[in-house]
This record gives sequence, structure tokens and C-alpha cells, in this order.
Amino acid sequence: MSGSGTMLGELPDDDIIRDAEKWFLRQQARAMLDLFEEDCGRTPATMEEVREWARTQNDEHLKLRLNRRLDMVLDAYVTG
Repeated sequence: MSGSGTMLGELPDDDIIRDAEKWFLRQQARAMLDLFEEDCGRTPATMEEVREWARTQNDEHLKLRLNRRLDMVLDAYVTG
């Protein structure tokens, strides 16, 4: 996914302060896309493709991976 994607260390200024919930949901979605790309070796063509991929994952393992990724984003925001 190119364009408006946010990489670690490229966090938008003050987005977390203006609307923390929206910021977190955006980071969560970015993390899911990153995990899909990591597993499948490509960018998804549709959100349905991401949903299908997520359904094939072990729920607990996917949550663990997602939380780890989100922790990295939050750490980057706090220390950045």
C-alpha cells in the first residue's frame, strides 16, 4: 500500500492528540496490512483479501503479532 501509509518513525504530528481513537485505528489497520504483506509477500488488492487472510490465521497468534507491531508504533511515537 503506497501513498498515505505511515512507517515507523514517520508519525504525523499531533494526530494522536487530536483524535487518539482514530489514530489508533489507523495504526491498527496499517499493522494488519504490514502483517499481510509480510506473510504473503505482496500488497493486498482488496480489504476482502485481508479479511480472508486474517480468517486463516490463529486468532491468538495474530493478536500477539498485531499487539507487538502496535507496541513498536507506540514506542516510536513516545521516543520519537
